[in-house]
Amino acid sequence: MSKKLVEMAVEIVQNMVMNEPMTADDVQKSLKMIFQTLLELKQAEESGVAEELVKEVVLPEGLSSPMDSIQDDYVICLECGAKFKQLTANHLRTQHNMTPSEYRHKWGFSPKQTLSARSLSEIRKEQAKKRGIPENLRKAIEARRKRTQS
Repeated sequence: MSKKLVEMAVEIVQNMVMNEPMTADDVQKSLKMIFQTLLELKQAEESGVAEELVKEVVLPEGLSSPMDSIQDDYVICLECGAKFKQLTANHLRTQHNMTPSEYRHKWGFSPKQTLSARSLSEIRKEQAKKRGIPENLRKAIEARRKRTQS
């Protein structure tokens, strides 16, 4: 007997949690979103229109991989082809109804991949070093490690 949609959604979310820590709220939202997607796919499959829901992912012209969208001076939105210094959550939410996490997942980016032009990332990295942020972070991590060992 095939699995119920709820069971399939739970398995998917469990795998997501194993790969990336999630808050209880994120788990709940993901579970609802995945269940809804599975339900829509099942209904589309039963009515014979599943092909319309499953769209082929097409890269904008001139890009051979999603990583090519991150250039030195700009980043290209793979959804609409627009160029930005930084691809913001606001753009993704208002124009494409998705979060940065969903965008990264859809296009195969690492969860830690910045959605900014390389030059902007480099400038921010240098500014952080000048302000001593990396050293302060190391100290905070070490202090936390000592507290948890005590």
